[in-house]
Amino acid sequence: MTTPPPPNQPGQPDNPFGNQGAPVPPNPVPPNQAPQQPIPPQNLPQQGGPGQQPDYSQQPTGDPVPGYGRPPVAGYAPVPGGAPYAPPAPKKPSALKKILTVVVPIVVVLIIGAIIAAVVRDKDSGKTVDASPLGSCIVVTDGTGLNVETEAIDCSDTSKLTYIVGAKLASSDACTAAEYDGSITETGTGASDDVLCLVANYQAGKCYEQSQIGLGLNLKEVLCTEESGMMSTVFKVTDRVESKQVPDCSGPKKKALAYDIKADPARAVGICAEIVGDYTWE
Repeated sequence: MTTPPPPNQPGQPDNPFGNQGAPVPPNPVPPNQAPQQPIPPQNLPQQGGPGQQPDYSQQPTGDPVPGYGRPPVAGYAPVPGGAPYAPPAPKKPSALKKILTVVVPIVVVLIIGAIIAAVVRDKDSGKTVDASPLGSCIVVTDGTGLNVETEAIDCSDTSKLTYIVGAKLASSDACTAAEYDGSITETGTGASDDVLCLVANYQAGKCYEQSQIGLGLNLKEVLCTEESGMMSTVFKVTDRVESKQVPDCSGPKKKALAYDIKADPARAVGICAEIVGDYTWE
């Protein structure tokens, strides 16, 4: 019959886990006799010298080994008496993860914004200065007032009067000095600093009336039965060429008009305008 282990002695802290891990000697050691060293169990590594702790990292996992306590749990440091330390603190995210967390959403927003801008510009083609490329054609609604509406149109469409974007200059005065037929300026928030200099997309055989009064683009198509008057000039386009050199356009009632189209590549348009009625060109 063996003697049960004594309780915690006074002055020693209570162990909430009992005496787990503390080896119990199989038999009391008789007085005047040196205690025998326990024989290490088989398949366990020999321990170090006196005063050294057992090397728990070399012990097999599984059930407790008599004389050595319970093997340590992975991720916890061995503590005498069997009480584990708190788990290690979680690792902070690396700088790369932080950068990716911030940069990736910004890149996505920029890509979405670029797609939206492209779609809006495509839908807005011909309605703003920036969306009207040089050499392209636009149609102008109510060009006789201060406020006009424009829209892109195919230059081959001859069903209505259209205009070719001949140049983009700094002011309307610059367009007039370059002898363009008219100009369009944007106003308001986000308006372009450039001005559209326009050339009428004249068609040979058609007649046009240029008013001497009013504001804006005072040009319109009319029947060739109309005649010039004191306040307007009616003329017929007898010829159109893709050059500034207009042949067979001489005489008091004829006048050659030529325009530069500053597209890429650059080109030119020339017409021969014959005045209708009892008038001559100045």
